[in-house]
Amino acid sequence: MKYIYGLGAAVVIMGALFKIMHWPFASEMLIVGLSTEALIFVMSVMEPVHLDKDWSRVFPELDDTEGKGVDEIEDVGLYDLLQKSNGSNINSINELNDIDVINLKESINDLSEKIKDISSSLNTISDDLTTSSLHTRSYKNSMEELSFTLKHINDKYSSMLDIFK
Repeated sequence: MKYIYGLGAAVVIMGALFKIMHWPFASEMLIVGLSTEALIFVMSVMEPVHLDKDWSRVFPELDDTEGKGVDEIEDVGLYDLLQKSNGSNINSINELNDIDVINLKESINDLSEKIKDISSSLNTISDDLTTSSLHTRSYKNSMEELSFTLKHINDKYSSMLDIFK
């Protein structure tokens, strides 16, 4: 099948090349190539499905189902999780009680400090951008004045040259 896929794709690509270059028989090549591709897609539907090999039989360390029941592996959808949780709300509350509250508070405080640092940095950047914008505007105005002055000087110089002619 891989040879048929390649052959069909090659004919379509050559047909597109002929069409782009406006060479003769371009339309015919595209018709043949696209028809071949359509036939290939129909044939690929009938191709048998290839199953991956179970490498965990050769390399047991790849088996991620060890120690888990079949129910734990298959029931992973949201509906399945909700169904399992109907009777286990007490276990969930007990698990929440086991969370290390001190470490959680420290993590939240660290996060708060980092956010304050980022906010301070953003304020500094904003102030710098404002200052830069003012300097840029001043520079633009100075350049406009310079341009006007140079034009005025050139006009005077030109009029002086006209006097000596």
